[in-house]
Amino acid sequence: MKSGDRDRSLEGLVEVALDTEARRASGFAPKREPFDPEPHRERLRGWIAVILVALFASAVFASFLLFWLLPDKSSELKDFLPLVWTPLTSVASAVLGFYYGAQARRDG
Repeated sequence: MKSGDRDRSLEGLVEVALDTEARRASGFAPKREPFDPEPHRERLRGWIAVILVALFASAVFASFLLFWLLPDKSSELKDFLPLVWTPLTSVASAVLGFYYGAQARRDG
């Protein structure tokens, strides 16, 4: 390696070092803290719980609306609605139980 090539490569290293020092001094340096996924996980769990509760509430509202709009089809609706409500209730209860159980373990 020629001395001119070595000088150019050293200049590049010095510029990078100075640039890094300038970023640290200005507050734009990357933080060296470990990533904590807990806040993101809790936010996602909260959104899932809200979506499932809204889905359950809309199913209840829709069933009342169907019974009101189609009174002559009430026997068919009475047979159909448990097919929708049973899995929705099971999933919503499991998710909400898991969400509040995890939150109680974390807080308590």
